[in-house]
Amino acid sequence: MALVDYRARRFDESLEILRSLTDGGRQTGDIFNLMAWCLYMKGNFKDAVAAMDLAIEREPSTVSNYLDLGMILLSRRSSRCDAGGRNQGGGSGPAVVSGPHAEGPGRGADDSS
Repeated sequence: MALVDYRARRFDESLEILRSLTDGGRQTGDIFNLMAWCLYMKGNFKDAVAAMDLAIEREPSTVSNYLDLGMILLSRRSSRCDAGGRNQGGGSGPAVVSGPHAEGPGRGADDSS
């Protein structure tokens, strides 16, 4: 359900599910990855990076966690350039970042039924 809520742009609801999973001892890389994207989409960059770091710590061999962290960091840098007037690409936030592999299969964080 957390992934369904994320894709429906219900980030608070998704975070609530993810936090209940982690509080219950289910602390997988997939859960922290999705949590990072929810936090990022809510504008909480610092906590998003911390959650992605936890995803990497839990599953260091999962390449997509490193790529997602890179996308978050690059989009933050791009947003700062937009705000500073140096990169006039529209300034509406990241164009490439779409979260947990937009149309890809579920990654485990949504199986909390």
